[in-house]
Amino acid sequence: MAGIPLNGTPFSDLLPDSVKNDPKFQAAGLALDAEFIEIDKATINLKFWSHIDDLEEPLLSTLGWQLSLIHEYAWKLAESLTAKRELIKNGIELHKFKGTPWSIRELVRCLGFGEIEIIEGLMILKRDGSSHRNGQRYHGGHDTNWARYRIIFKQPITNDQAILLRKAIEEYAPARSELVSFDYQAVAIRHNGFAKRNGSYNRGRIKNG
Repeated sequence: MAGIPLNGTPFSDLLPDSVKNDPKFQAAGLALDAEFIEIDKATINLKFWSHIDDLEEPLLSTLGWQLSLIHEYAWKLAESLTAKRELIKNGIELHKFKGTPWSIRELVRCLGFGEIEIIEGLMILKRDGSSHRNGQRYHGGHDTNWARYRIIFKQPITNDQAILLRKAIEEYAPARSELVSFDYQAVAIRHNGFAKRNGSYNRGRIKNG
């Protein structure tokens, strides 16, 4: 015998004739109908979540919408199904820890850009020989430098990616912080055709603004 979907038949239709017209039973039936609809939705969501790595569009965008991800720049930057899946799997934690360095690092990982180093408080530079003048930090002079930070990547990024990535990171960074630049100068761009000299890449630093 085929099963009946939870939300397929109004509960009031299942009531016996003796109580079908009783307002109390009708009200109870409507309340149960609403509960059954929510249970049915939850069951469908469980099926989706248990197979998240196999899902494709448009289901991924539907889940992204449920997690309030779809209107964020990170979603626009997710260039692959894998990146979208990672954002969905980590979406709750990303929103929970918004405004922390962890959320920035995790966001970058989800998008497939690997590990990063975050240099905060760019005015802090000791003059005891332990710091090098490599352009990564500034000497004082600006009271707001403490809130400035730079991100160093371990792989090159294109100028187009940097535009969206900057906006995506700023959605997750502390509101008081100011992103100065992306840097991947320490990464050697191999001469194998991967990074073409067509203006897509620059020489290793992309400044904000």
